[in-house]
Amino acid sequence: MRRSAIAILMFLTMTAGVWAQNGPVRVITDSRHDTSRPLRELALEAQKNSADPEVTEFRTQPLMPPAPETVFIDNGPMTVDRALQGFMGTSGPSTIFQNFDGVPNLSGVAPPDPTLAVGPNHVVQMVNSKFAIWDKQGNQLMAPVNINTLFSGFGGGCETGNDGDPIALYDHVADRFVLTQFDFGNGMCIAVSQTPDPLGAYHRYSFSTPGNDYPKLGVWGDAYTGTIRAFNANFDMQAWAFERDQMLLGQTAQAVSFSMTALLPGIDGFLPSDLDGPPSAPGTPMYFLGHQDGPNRLAMFEVNVDWSNTANSTISGPTFLPVDPYDSNLGTGIPQPVGPNLDALGGFTMYRLAYRDFGTHQSMVTNHTVDVNDFPNHAGVRWYELRNEGSGWSVFQQGTYAPDEENRWMGSIAMGANGEIALGYTVSSSTTFPSIRHTGRQASDPPGVMTLPEETIIAGGGGQLNVSRWGDYAHMDVDPVTDTTFWFTHEYVQSTGSFNWRTRIAEFSVTPFNGDHDYGVGPFVNLPAMFYQDTTANVGVMVSNNGNLDETDVKVTFLVDDVALDSQFVSLLADSSTVINFTWTPDTGTAFGLEQEMKVIAFLDTDELPSNDQVRKVVPVFNDQDPATEQNTDHVTSLMRATVTNEGNIGFLNEFPPAGPGNGFQFNPATGSGQRLFEGGIIVATDANHVSDAARDEEQVFDADFQFLTNIADESAGDYNIFRSRYADLLA
Repeated sequence: MRRSAIAILMFLTMTAGVWAQNGPVRVITDSRHDTSRPLRELALEAQKNSADPEVTEFRTQPLMPPAPETVFIDNGPMTVDRALQGFMGTSGPSTIFQNFDGVPNLSGVAPPDPTLAVGPNHVVQMVNSKFAIWDKQGNQLMAPVNINTLFSGFGGGCETGNDGDPIALYDHVADRFVLTQFDFGNGMCIAVSQTPDPLGAYHRYSFSTPGNDYPKLGVWGDAYTGTIRAFNANFDMQAWAFERDQMLLGQTAQAVSFSMTALLPGIDGFLPSDLDGPPSAPGTPMYFLGHQDGPNRLAMFEVNVDWSNTANSTISGPTFLPVDPYDSNLGTGIPQPVGPNLDALGGFTMYRLAYRDFGTHQSMVTNHTVDVNDFPNHAGVRWYELRNEGSGWSVFQQGTYAPDEENRWMGSIAMGANGEIALGYTVSSSTTFPSIRHTGRQASDPPGVMTLPEETIIAGGGGQLNVSRWGDYAHMDVDPVTDTTFWFTHEYVQSTGSFNWRTRIAEFSVTPFNGDHDYGVGPFVNLPAMFYQDTTANVGVMVSNNGNLDETDVKVTFLVDDVALDSQFVSLLADSSTVINFTWTPDTGTAFGLEQEMKVIAFLDTDELPSNDQVRKVVPVFNDQDPATEQNTDHVTSLMRATVTNEGNIGFLNEFPPAGPGNGFQFNPATGSGQRLFEGGIIVATDANHVSDAARDEEQVFDADFQFLTNIADESAGDYNIFRSRYADLLA
């Protein structure tokens, strides 16, 4: 039996494919649709009435059902991966433009499933159960709220549930944001922004997709593409198309699904094509791709949808694309210094399947995790560029990125307008905490090689306890304005604990800047801990000349709320930097902290990289020197009591539960649920109903659990020296 199965697989691998053409399994219209009120209104209401679930592992379905032997065969011992890149590139460092924290684990769930959508002016990040919005300088415009906030007033499971597995997309052809999550086991919840403003109104849709799990979506010319792992009577890997044109208008929309499992049993973890760059030519089919370990191949399906007569829609394939032999079985998973081994998800093709039409050829890039086999269970990222130059798809280049003994997995990949490729992933080992890194290459580089040296976006500071799930995916996207810079989001852990993951968002270029003129501004440095009315503060900022030529007397201006307060003229040699300092005496503040925006802009007429010409930061300005605080100078990670001294001039209501003298506030930096480190000024009193009478030097000790939500929480878990709360937060 085993011998005949192998013979069948060898035959299939050597052929172009077993071509079949099937009609749709299901043709449906949306279960309901409407247009929402502006998200900024829905979010404000949600923030006033927030409630989060208990700590739980988010995914309940198995990630890999048993596969038939005729499709997945254990090849046994393998030689070292012959696509291995076992060395670090040296072509010069890339440039990281933005690097800031995304949404942390505010809901006590795992894994995070981070995803992002990048528009001309905004970044939308979603994680399991929450999402938030920033401008492209990293200033948060909408604090995290539940994803189902998007569906407030919509009805059905999209409103009442908040099940996660989100995907965020920016439809750059239509200039719209597409935000999705599933109604687990029942349907897909899809929201398409009515305008280019992600804080505005959304056209909202619910589609019935029974048994759905791990949905992945993409943008295409005449559809939003999707794949779903359907757990019904039998497991089914499904391809979906949603009627994009109607959804952009907020009209009744159709959806069509096809069974890929019916054409190729045993498959799992397939992806839909997702458009970058110019629109695909009319009539270009949607592509759906996955990998198969046993026969060492990629399998591709093509879908054509006729929206005027959906019964004419077809799925064709599979087409098999042989690749260098690989082993996707990572045994017991990925080690970390502490905690359980982390899941590799080697059987899945990792998001995205990024498509780009260069005119002379079409390209798609994707990746998955493999065992490099240079020593047991060594994870690397196998990546591919596929090309179609007019005669069909083939593997143009492939590589397995594993330049040292660290494990690399859970990758995401994308391609820029010049053919450059960016690859991001997690790195971990028995001595390295899970960290976020990236590499890349240029179109002219040797095939199969990531020529840029690996760079760290953020180093992990601890291990993940009790939960083995990591990911379950990451998201690399291309900036729609430059079309050559990349945005990446992934998870990390700052300090060892359970359910205390964080996420990171970074923008970078894989092309080392080699122009003559570029003045970069940022970050801010040497800022005071707090800003006060009528108190002069120093505002330091880094200014860099990244160009090949010296620059003389470049004007650098400091603004507050877009009013210019001061300018300096800065001269710098090529490839050098300096810190310049401005002073600011705010003339207005409040007890709660009046938010004001500081901005520094460099004005260089010949600048070739204007995206880094300014830096912005919103800071609260207070009207009183609020109280002193306890400091965790020894970085203690066990339970601590905080002695808080009121040195302010105003008494504030104490809302630390429970009531009663001696009760109030404690924190444990080693945990992440309900106990936090905080920034801001504080004044407290002895019970839940008492208002202090401006008693300077009144000292109270509080040692009960400290529970409240705040948008300025700093959860740096023992490495941050000052912990405080603000009266404004106590009343929020």
